[in-house]
Amino acid sequence: MPGKIAGLFDGRLHQWRDFLFLPDPFVNEKVNAHHLVCSLPKGTLLLFDRGDFSSHWFDSLPTKGYWWVSRCRADVRLFHIHAFYQQGSTFDGVVGMGQSATQAACAVRFIRFVLDGQEYRYVTNVLDPLQLSLTHVVQLYRRRWDREKHFGFSKTIWAYG
Repeated sequence: MPGKIAGLFDGRLHQWRDFLFLPDPFVNEKVNAHHLVCSLPKGTLLLFDRGDFSSHWFDSLPTKGYWWVSRCRADVRLFHIHAFYQQGSTFDGVVGMGQSATQAACAVRFIRFVLDGQEYRYVTNVLDPLQLSLTHVVQLYRRRWDREKHFGFSKTIWAYG
């Protein structure tokens, strides 16, 4: 049977929460992702990968009461609004994302750092670094990728509620 499965993994409880069978193996998971997250309690933190990156998707989540963090694609245009911390290649601050008609409706927090010669870039709607620190974002993603490697899945939404 052709198709693919999209999944919702609870990062706090360390267990699968929901699955969605997509009969078209070429459809983008973002099209049906709202079906997976609609059952989550308000205030849940969602982790996305670059494949789920969409300013329209990100703009819709806060209105539904969700927080999110995503790896940031390299081709996304960002414009500086406010820096919380900036030293060398490390940046933590508020930016605008996109341009003109494709511009996101809300400002986002952008986190960038270099570790072992590799650049890491994240965006989130959690604007307060005291609520979600740069270190915490790194730890969440490290745990996420450890589990992804273990399970062998790459198209999963991670929820921390």
